[in-house]
Amino acid sequence: MPRRREAIRRDLDAAALAEGNPPLLPAAPLWRTRSPCSRVSTVWLCLADTVAGLHYAFLGYLVVGGFLAWRWRWTIYGHLLSTVWAVLIVTTSVPCPLTALQNFFREQNGQPPLRPGFTEIYVRGTLYPTTSETLAQTLVGLVVVVSWLGFVLRSRNARIGDQAAAAVRT
Repeated sequence: MPRRREAIRRDLDAAALAEGNPPLLPAAPLWRTRSPCSRVSTVWLCLADTVAGLHYAFLGYLVVGGFLAWRWRWTIYGHLLSTVWAVLIVTTSVPCPLTALQNFFREQNGQPPLRPGFTEIYVRGTLYPTTSETLAQTLVGLVVVVSWLGFVLRSRNARIGDQAAAAVRT
């Protein structure tokens, strides 16, 4: 089959050249004619997009992580760390390592880095109106506090239940 395809391509090219026109078909499939750099570029772009997805996952975990700790108690430590990190990023000029990583991948792909940052480009104006940033941050903080209060109450009730069960057994 490939030989037949090559013969057809040669015949078409010869006919086009005989009429003074350029060849009709490329000499190789398009995926073979691209430089290896385009494949590498695609990898950098995929990595930058993956880091953007991690950003969204971090924001999602920030909102619901305390509620996940109601079921899986050990996850409260990760949620505590991510909440402290988010507060640091919002209240100070501490750079986000995910943004730095995404900028590195974007620069490797020949794209400009994100200025000023992920939140300003992908979140503000998308997940909440640009004029309501303080309100959105306050609501996220309130959700986190409610989830932690629920975690404390559920943990206390679980301990009381464990003590009651131990007293019944003895």
